[in-house]
Amino acid sequence: MSTRTLSLKWRTTTVRLDVPSGESPITTAARHFGLVPSRTTLVYRGKRYRLDDAVVDAADDLFVVGDACIMVLGTPAHQQLDAPSRAAALAHRVPLAGPLIGWLLDAAAAVLVRARDDWAPALARGLVAVARGTGLFFTSLVPRAPSRARRRDP
Repeated sequence: MSTRTLSLKWRTTTVRLDVPSGESPITTAARHFGLVPSRTTLVYRGKRYRLDDAVVDAADDLFVVGDACIMVLGTPAHQQLDAPSRAAALAHRVPLAGPLIGWLLDAAAAVLVRARDDWAPALARGLVAVARGTGLFFTSLVPRAPSRARRRDP
């Protein structure tokens, strides 16, 4: 089982990876960087290599590159917009109570996100208003010093 080596760059990370024979360099890069293989693209000299059947065979051109860096494009799996939530993953792993636990976790997450985005600023404004009102009340109880200005007698 022979391996071939490629120099890959994803974001600011450059790595030399051994690609096992029979495996696509796209799959190897996706596995190493934690990307989704079907959404990973390799770019070298303006040519894009994707995990399509027609392009996987053409990916052998990449092994002729030598020491040049091949750019890897892709988003990590956990940052994908359509990535399953943690609750959905739990529902998939636990057969009986998983869907109920997943539904409860999704509901709790929605409430917490709503609390963070909407209710927390309103609560902070309310607490500031209460503190100001309390401060004004206590300052009104303190008598003022008499004025030193002379009054005119009429």
